Amino acid sequence: MTTYYTVENLNRAHAGSIPWNKSRIAYNGQSIRTAIRKFRHLDRIYHPEPHGWSGHVRLIATIDEEDWLAIPTDATTLEMICRLDDY
Repeated sequence: MTTYYTVENLNRAHAGSIPWNKSRIAYNGQSIRTAIRKFRHLDRIYHPEPHGWSGHVRLIATIDEEDWLAIPTDATTLEMICRLDDY
């Protein structure tokens, strides 16, 4: 089983529905540490307050061909929020 991680970000704020189909891929690979680092770096750009969340960045874990929306819990662990098909 191989897991791939994708970090996407939007370049500006959007009202209403978020156009993730127009997002920029900031990272795509197999390193969970790199994905989490990139996610946190980009999220701090958009939302610099500690423990804040911008909504401009998302991390997707692809496990056995299923895409999961995830959030980092520490430097090497993700919490799976929901499958993207269900989102």
